[in-house]
Amino acid sequence: QVKKALKMATSSTDTLDVIVFKSPCQLIRRKKLAPPKVENCRACGLCLKLGCSAINKGEDGAIFIDTSLCIGCGQCEQICAFGAIKQ
Repeated sequence: QVKKALKMATSSTDTLDVIVFKSPCQLIRRKKLAPPKVENCRACGLCLKLGCSAINKGEDGAIFIDTSLCIGCGQCEQICAFGAIKQ
């Protein structure tokens, strides 16, 4: 559901799109969750499309997560097609 909403929202460049979630915003949650771990990344780059500043690409092309920027929202884990990102 989140993937579909993000895809629809980012498919158009000439309109403003808003996505409303039913659950509390991770940014205002008091307890910070642990950042996910990346193992066996296939460097497909799908998670980079989220636009998260914590997700970066290394020199080898593999994804890594900057733990100082990650809020533990889990969106990257949900979008990874290969299950390489795990909370």
